[in-house]
Amino acid sequence: MDNINSLVTPDDFIQYYYKQLKTDLDVDDVNINRLGFIGFFFELLGNTQFDTKNYYNNLFAEAFPVTASNNTNLIYHSDVYGYVPGFATPSVIQGVFKFDFTSFPLIATNIKKREIVISEGMYLSIEKLNYNLDADYKIIFDRVMTEIGLPTNSFRINCEIKSKDGFEIIPLLPSNSVIKIVDLKQYDLIEESVKLTNYVFGTHYVHTIALTDFIYALDIEVKERDSTTYEKYELRQNKSFSIPDEKVIFFKVSPKNELILEFGSGINGKYIPYSDILIHLKTTKGKLGNISSNTVSPSGLFTLIDFGFNDNIITTSTIGFNPSAIEAEVYGAYDGKDAEIEEVLRENLVKYIQSRNNLMSELDFENNLRSYFDVCEILF
Repeated sequence: MDNINSLVTPDDFIQYYYKQLKTDLDVDDVNINRLGFIGFFFELLGNTQFDTKNYYNNLFAEAFPVTASNNTNLIYHSDVYGYVPGFATPSVIQGVFKFDFTSFPLIATNIKKREIVISEGMYLSIEKLNYNLDADYKIIFDRVMTEIGLPTNSFRINCEIKSKDGFEIIPLLPSNSVIKIVDLKQYDLIEESVKLTNYVFGTHYVHTIALTDFIYALDIEVKERDSTTYEKYELRQNKSFSIPDEKVIFFKVSPKNELILEFGSGINGKYIPYSDILIHLKTTKGKLGNISSNTVSPSGLFTLIDFGFNDNIITTSTIGFNPSAIEAEVYGAYDGKDAEIEEVLRENLVKYIQSRNNLMSELDFENNLRSYFDVCEILF
């Protein structure tokens, strides 16, 4: 059976055993009818050997990160080696906002300062994709006073930008007010609240959310039955290494592109019947969000606050964006990436393992296997 590893179809195995029989009997004129008993036996033996070889090939292939192809098994291998598969990365807009302050409501003479606050309520729609603002912009108009303290009709204008990367102040000119775009990302926000029932201890409460895109960010807060506050729970894709009282929620994406959430059973993860759940999910198109230049008008709302000379708030109003008041000049959107799944996950996992210098060579693997079995044949 020196060449059995090269056989790939049931017919190959049938012909192989047929030739072995002729060799063992030392005859060349054997003619076996496959419709007879001996023929049936060879069909059975060949197909069984073929199925067995494929089963073990797949079994052994999925047992190692370098050869696994099933995404569930790759996630398990990731947990074993301490690698965390990444969610998708949203593309980020590069460009500027252009303001025409003459299109905003006039500042009355009894107003000393005006603030225009633009935050998460603003978004751009480009090529049927939504790009949402994660930074906070505050444009401040400070009336210029004379040396003797009298008000003038001039204003100093500054823009304060607060983002995940820090805080900065940018001075603006009334006639040419251009502000860089910061933290404007391609994603959609889904928020849901769920009330858990008194599900059976030892089982998981399952909640499903239909997806159309990749997951970019997922946060889940839990208010347990006897608690008055919400607490963020850890998220994991694999149950194998969880203990009964861990505050953890399991998630996976099904082949139907559904997000499946499984709440603790008391065996894997804390058992939390009657709890209130808040789900914050952001989804993104990943690399499909990488676009070229464009010019669009923002959508959404901003807040306008006017202060008097005693620093008291005179008016506060929420206003929709006027296309003539602000436009976004987009140079492009970059750095969008799809989620790590299947081939991409295997490649990145293997690179991670190799970086730890603990991969086993082929010879080491065979020697290790033979230390448990006196006789073995490696079929892959």
